[in-house]
Amino acid sequence: MSASELELAKERVTAADAAVGTQRRLVDDLKMHGQDTTEAEVHLRELAQALEEAQAHLRAMEADAAGAILAGHETKLGSR
Repeated sequence: MSASELELAKERVTAADAAVGTQRRLVDDLKMHGQDTTEAEVHLRELAQALEEAQAHLRAMEADAAGAILAGHETKLGSR
């Protein structure tokens, strides 16, 4: 995995987090004005799920990267 792939995953988490925040504010605004929030809340749940998936993917990528770094260090230590 390249550093750019990890950065892209981080950017996706940031974008998903921003989308959740925007949608949450929209739901709050609709509620404040006495409007129906059913569809907005459905979309908010979908965005929140996408955020959770993006975060899980990023954590997995970071764990893989950390494992690769550790494996590299073990290889170097074993060759001494």
